[in-house]
Amino acid sequence: MNEYVRHGAGIIWLFVEPLGPRRTAVDWARQVQAVVDHPRYCQAEYLTLVCDNLNAHTTASFYQAFPPAAARRLAQRVRLAFTPRHGSWLNIAEPELSVPTRQALAPRRPRSPRPRADRRIGRGPQRRPDSH
Repeated sequence: MNEYVRHGAGIIWLFVEPLGPRRTAVDWARQVQAVVDHPRYCQAEYLTLVCDNLNAHTTASFYQAFPPAAARRLAQRVRLAFTPRHGSWLNIAEPELSVPTRQALAPRRPRSPRPRADRRIGRGPQRRPDSH
């Protein structure tokens, strides 16, 4: 008889800041530090982070952002797993994550005073035929 046995838990986090001015190695290192030092995860032996192949996503980023002792502590608590260079799920996720920037967070334009039917491509105002 097969039986499911749980061997731990996994949590998926995604950091998204579409209006942020930049994404540097130091920014990434500070975000990782916030996760590693969070009370929920401080008891974990290590955390596995699945990252894309951006050059900022390395343990060297910790040494750019923190003193050597703090950087070493973070590097020992984090295991980095990288997605494939081609065909990664991040290639699918990144365009979807840009939707808030393009739609919800984009500046609102005033509505056109014209009736809705006028804005259809290739059609003028819609009129009802005369019923005689």
